[in-house]
Parts: sequence; structure tokens; C-alpha cells
Amino acid sequence: MARFVARVQSPMPVADAFALFSDMRTFATWDPGIPRVEQVVGEGAGPGAAYEVTAAAFLRDITLRYVTEEYHVPDDPTDPHEVLLVARGPLLTSFDRITVTATPAGSMIVYDADLRLTGILRLGDPGLRLAFRWIGARAEAGMRKATSGVSVPA
Repeated sequence: MARFVARVQSPMPVADAFALFSDMRTFATWDPGIPRVEQVVGEGAGPGAAYEVTAAAFLRDITLRYVTEEYHVPDDPTDPHEVLLVARGPLLTSFDRITVTATPAGSMIVYDADLRLTGILRLGDPGLRLAFRWIGARAEAGMRKATSGVSVPA
């Protein structure tokens, strides 16, 4: 299993930050490891939305089908907004949880990604963890740039 957690403090309002990170169609605009996203179920973010996501890999790009399994926009805008995007494939499973909370200066965006190889491929987890740190660092830099934010240590 490889895990990466990014925490970005942004002046962006919660609703705007959540709109950016809950709709996978925007990922290609801020994550350099995602060259293409196509929505295949639904229109925009929300429960049950599904996306074909092309991820840049070392040997060749791979396409994963992500489904929005949880989507929470509270009545009180100061409560956390949260989405869980999950891709299940023959080679790996990816769980991407994004939580956006209000802060006095705007919003705190927490992107928690958990990538798991399946079957015998789990033997490659140590290498995946190393690669995922690099991939995650690039994504976090894209998050900072897209939100005019700064990284916050955990």
C-alpha cells in the first residue's frame, strides 16, 4: 500500500475549493500526473459520478475508472465538505478522499490518497511507495498553484 496526504491552506472559499477537487474533470488542470479525464456517468460532481481517468505511469499511461462513492456538502458551510473517489481495477485500487474545511483565512484542503496493488503485485508495494511520494509531491504542487495555497505539515 502507498499513501500520500497533502494539506494545503488556501484563501479560496470552501465551496470553490470543494468544487475544484470533488469534480475529477478538473484534475487534468492541476495534477501533472493526470493528462486526461472524461466523465462517463453523471454531469459534474456528485454521488455516483464516474470518470475515466488517464494517469501518467512510468512505462505507459493507464486508465482507471473512478466512481464517487461518498459526496457530502453540509447545510452549514462551516462544516467539512467531503468526497471519496474510488477506482478498482485488476492491477490496483485507489481511494482518494478529499476534505475541505473552513478556516479564518479561507479553506484547508486535505487530499488523502491510498493506492493498493492487487494480488501478487503487492510484492511491488515498496517501489510503489517511493514512486507515489514523487507523484504526490507533484500533485500537491499543482494543488498549491491552483488554489494560491501553501502546504501545511500534518
